[in-house]
Amino acid sequence: MQATIICPSYNSKKVIGRALQSWAEQDYPRDKYEILIVDNFSTDGTKDIVEEFARKYPNIKYVSDRS
Repeated sequence: MQATIICPSYNSKKVIGRALQSWAEQDYPRDKYEILIVDNFSTDGTKDIVEEFARKYPNIKYVSDRS
């Protein structure tokens, strides 16, 4: 079974990178969980940061109506 962490986001450019880095550094096996960043039309570059992490870590996903 895979766990899902859902993180709502809006204009979180200042903090989203640190949060994702913290999750990426966990000892828990990445294939056991996924992180969904659900964005509410951010305009500050949040999407770019999340997508950069998603390229490195396949268990991180960006979700938005604009995806």
